[in-house]
Amino acid sequence: MAWCAAFQVLGPVVARAHLGGPAAWGAITAADSFGLIAGGVLSLRFTPRRPMLFVVLTGAAVAISPLSLALVAPLAVICLASCCLGVLVEMMMVQWTVAMARAIPPGKLARVSSYDALGSMMAMPAGALIAGPVATAIGVPAAQFAAAALILVVSALCLIPRDVRTIRSGQLAPAGAGAAPAGAALAAPR
Repeated sequence: MAWCAAFQVLGPVVARAHLGGPAAWGAITAADSFGLIAGGVLSLRFTPRRPMLFVVLTGAAVAISPLSLALVAPLAVICLASCCLGVLVEMMMVQWTVAMARAIPPGKLARVSSYDALGSMMAMPAGALIAGPVATAIGVPAAQFAAAALILVVSALCLIPRDVRTIRSGQLAPAGAGAAPAGAALAAPR
């Protein structure tokens, strides 16, 4: 929600007012898209030792997008940040998808994936709706700083469960492999 509001809705406002307009916003989103593609390719070879920690820390890094826009960094810096975040976000999504596929039994994976997608996406329209009124009330930079702070706080809260910080790649046994029961790989104390 916060990223959608600060980057997708207010980003074009900053680009129009301070960075050169639609061409600048096109460069920023193209850099993000290039990063997503590169992240997909890198995911073919990269497996973090602590995948859930990687997911949460990457989620926190997403705060860089609204921060770079709130600070009106030079266009090249914003594009570089967008590209690097695109790489990280795609790698994060691959790690999350692999972790779910390994920890959730095949017969329940579709249902769990549906709830995951719903939880991940349902707040995005709310962020898009409130971005304009919040930016009008407190200003665009303040709204983007607030979004970045919210992203960081939520990411920090995700670090509370010990397993998020400690579970290792090898502990995520393939579902149905006869190892641990469903969810045990994510819930077992380490």
